[in-house]
Amino acid sequence: MIISGYLSRSNFSKIRIELEMPEEIYAKTEFILKVRLINEKRLMPAFLIRATIADNEILFPIVDRKNSGTGYATFQFGERGKFSIRQIRLCSVFPFNFFVKCYEIKKDVDFIVFPQMKKCDYLTSFEKERRMTGDRNTMRPGFDSEPIFIRDYVEGDPLKYIHWKATAKTGKLKIKELSSQSYKPVIIDFESIGIKNTEEKISCIAYMVNACLRKGIPVGLKISGQFYKQGISRQHKINMFKALALYEK
Repeated sequence: MIISGYLSRSNFSKIRIELEMPEEIYAKTEFILKVRLINEKRLMPAFLIRATIADNEILFPIVDRKNSGTGYATFQFGERGKFSIRQIRLCSVFPFNFFVKCYEIKKDVDFIVFPQMKKCDYLTSFEKERRMTGDRNTMRPGFDSEPIFIRDYVEGDPLKYIHWKATAKTGKLKIKELSSQSYKPVIIDFESIGIKNTEEKISCIAYMVNACLRKGIPVGLKISGQFYKQGISRQHKINMFKALALYEK
């Protein structure tokens, strides 16, 4: 029994747990949490350690000394907002499988769950209004719209834009240079969206923002007295989704 207790305590000593949360987590959508168990012992592997995080269990059969093991757990949150993980429970039947030894690791992991994106009827009228205001072609080179001239092929150009007729005439690869599509920026005013249910409105706006960004349309958001200027970067999207996630929370 003494030997069993000593080996059990040694098994848990100098063990760390690290969590890698995805940058984008959405309500009612499953995501994968990456869990790393780090064994900092110089001499002894860690055996049969089971980590429990919010009712999800990840088993690490063996993690060698001065090494780490990786496990994965599937999570899903039913609503948007700010969440945290404050502790992780570690258990093991090592060394003799007579009984289970457990203890808890304190953690301080905060993260935000973005609203569920949901297509809504409002989006149809929104897109119709945007089309009426019109996008336009510019004479800046790009790969979006109408041909403006033909030039020599440069390594890295998309092969689908090769001008085969000009290539055949000259014996050199030629590329169609197209005009770039210029999209009119969009500003979404939270208060002006005519949807009574708050959660449905937030999900609809999240969908609208994402739909614009996927098309390369600069989009801005007015919400709770804050104004996020029009942009298309990923960080801009995350900032707007955080605002939606924390609305009235």
